[in-house]
Amino acid sequence: ILSRDAGSFFFLGELLIDLPLPVDGPVEEGCGRCVACMTICPTGAIVEPYTVDARRCISYLTIELEGAIPEEFRPLIGNRIYGCDDCQLICPWNRYSQLTDEEDFSPRKALHAPQLIELFAWSEAWFLKVTEGSAIRR
Repeated sequence: ILSRDAGSFFFLGELLIDLPLPVDGPVEEGCGRCVACMTICPTGAIVEPYTVDARRCISYLTIELEGAIPEEFRPLIGNRIYGCDDCQLICPWNRYSQLTDEEDFSPRKALHAPQLIELFAWSEAWFLKVTEGSAIRR
């Protein structure tokens, strides 16, 4: 889903209410012939336009998957530790997105591009402090 104002950098949510609301029109396709996200995806998780095979997605594999990452995907993960935003970063619509003032979405200095050796040196107490309230703690 693309927003002409925010690109693909936004969260979807829903409200359950018992009020009548007008129906929105259908969302128009915004990608045209662009396949940049499909081309850049290291694991080929975007299998066709508008279709992601989450079982191949590095974000799924490093965040949501319970258990070991399948061997076929391990070399494709590269230097990533947690997640992947390659498809988001390459999307031309995201050049129109704006940084938010919402603190919950601000980068955390200790988590911004750390070296793996630094992470191995973290104590459990420091890890818990740095990741407090983040998706890493799900």
